[in-house]
Amino acid sequence: MWWVSWPPDLHRVEDRVSTIYVEKCHIDRDDNAVVLVNRERSVRVPAAMVATMLVGPGARVTSGAVRLLADSGTAVCWVGERGVRMYASGLGPSHGAGMFIRQATKERLGVARQMYAMSFPADDVSTAIMQQLRRREGARIKQLYRAESARTGVVCGRALPTR
Repeated sequence: MWWVSWPPDLHRVEDRVSTIYVEKCHIDRDDNAVVLVNRERSVRVPAAMVATMLVGPGARVTSGAVRLLADSGTAVCWVGERGVRMYASGLGPSHGAGMFIRQATKERLGVARQMYAMSFPADDVSTAIMQQLRRREGARIKQLYRAESARTGVVCGRALPTR
């Protein structure tokens, strides 16, 4: 594909036109714009400036236009007359949360190690896995509760009643 938007290239949602409703026209692609053609005129709409395009009855859409809209992060919804009913919608998978979730999963152990090392510089956690970090944090909290229990005289270690 010769043009794909990466997250830094996309327009912010607050800068976009929220919704465009089109019906009884031909929707095609011309460079980075979607072209709406009917009997009276032809209108170019920059794809990256639209958050959602509602495609109503009588509209014909080319695959190039849909591909451009998906690459621009524009949601496309196929709706009934005047947008009363929605029949289908789509947004390209490359603009979902999948990449963010993979990155967060990959990076979270490093971040957790750094945060733990900042809080407890005496502990070496450079090779610890997430479960070990959680175990250390749990043991530290239990020790803190015991110390506060001894200091205040509140009995520690009793189970709470279940509902």
